[in-house]
Amino acid sequence: MNTDDERRRVIEKAIALKARDDAWRTDDPRSLEAAAAELGIAPDQLREARASLAREQALAAERRVSRRRWLIRGGGAALAVIAGVGIWAAVRPDPPEPWTADFSAGTWQLDVSAGTVARLNVVAEGGVTVAYVTVESIAPRGDGTWFVNLDGTGLPAIAGHESVSVTLSGTLPNARLYLEAGQDERWRSPLIAVPRAPERRTLPLAAFEHQTREAGKWTTASGSAPTRIDTISWKFGHFVNPPGATGAVRIGAFHLE
Repeated sequence: MNTDDERRRVIEKAIALKARDDAWRTDDPRSLEAAAAELGIAPDQLREARASLAREQALAAERRVSRRRWLIRGGGAALAVIAGVGIWAAVRPDPPEPWTADFSAGTWQLDVSAGTVARLNVVAEGGVTVAYVTVESIAPRGDGTWFVNLDGTGLPAIAGHESVSVTLSGTLPNARLYLEAGQDERWRSPLIAVPRAPERRTLPLAAFEHQTREAGKWTTASGSAPTRIDTISWKFGHFVNPPGATGAVRIGAFHLE
């Protein structure tokens, strides 16, 4: 390598190698093909490599776009949820306080159909005022019905409460609780079997059947739990107890929760 000819050949080889390396970094497909040819890569292999690389680049670009869209949607949804929760928390009313009263609260009246004999006694027992409804005899009307209703007014708003509970006992077989809004709308509890010994019965307001009256006939109506009432009515007559049923019911404190 001491002769001028050897030095010239080394420099020429280095220039050729540099030209080949530069071909990998150029956009000129002819230079790329020449470099590939020097490495023994066939033209069809080079075309396949180009197509494969293009597919990989397109897929990568699509993934980047999808990820950006997901982040935008996710961020927007998260902000919407946060904002919605904040607005709901700001505007929702405070839940009502649980309410408890006995028969010293409100105004209570016994309503009995003609011919049927029943009486109401309100007494204090152990610091609680309770009601006794005694059905002494039944006289069905011409249509075969009779009623014994204990109606109360002057009670708190029911909106926002979820359940009503009361302590019952007695010898009458059954009772029903009606929550009434005027003359033509009411919510009827499931039938309550009256226990012999005092028991507290809890009734979810959502379990009450919504009814409306048209042309004098009560029918089931759509709707959810009651939100407004003006009368609470305990019923012990027709559709609640069998014909001829007599006896007494003790009704204790009334709870809204």
